[in-house]
Amino acid sequence: MEKIIKRVNRVYHEGRQSDSPFRVRYNQKDFDILAISFTVQDKKRYFVIPVNNLPDKDSIYFKYNPKTGGIFWSPENIINKIKEVNFI
Repeated sequence: MEKIIKRVNRVYHEGRQSDSPFRVRYNQKDFDILAISFTVQDKKRYFVIPVNNLPDKDSIYFKYNPKTGGIFWSPENIINKIKEVNFI
């Protein structure tokens, strides 16, 4: 059976406050995989998480540290469930 993928795109703009989180809103869980693309300048990073690992809310969040390139996910219980991949 074919998987349903919900895609969300986020873009980092210079000057954005590093403590300001990006919201990834998915609303209803009527899909199988949440796929997130995140663009910084001309580089794209991709992340995926199965729907059954998402919280019973409508969104997850992440913060990007432009100095280190680190991404920090919230809520904490998804940190080990979300995976960075080469493409989506």
